[in-house]
Amino acid sequence: MYVEPSLLEPGFAAFKEDLLQVKFSDNLLLDVGWYGSEQQGFFRVVMIRDAAWDLPVFSEICTDLPGTIDAVERAVAFSAA
Repeated sequence: MYVEPSLLEPGFAAFKEDLLQVKFSDNLLLDVGWYGSEQQGFFRVVMIRDAAWDLPVFSEICTDLPGTIDAVERAVAFSAA
């Protein structure tokens, strides 16, 4: 997965709650969001089936962008299993 290098620089503050949503087959939805302030917060990566937001089939909290990218890759692998 390619990530623009400037996004990895300290102090990058363009994160919003809704960052990414990807629809997969089998009614799966990958959702990535940022929660918190621009200076403090966390990324949440979830995989939802059949719009059951209260019961994600995959969920990870990450505190940095590289870890979030890894979590997205794990969620995508999960969707292919």
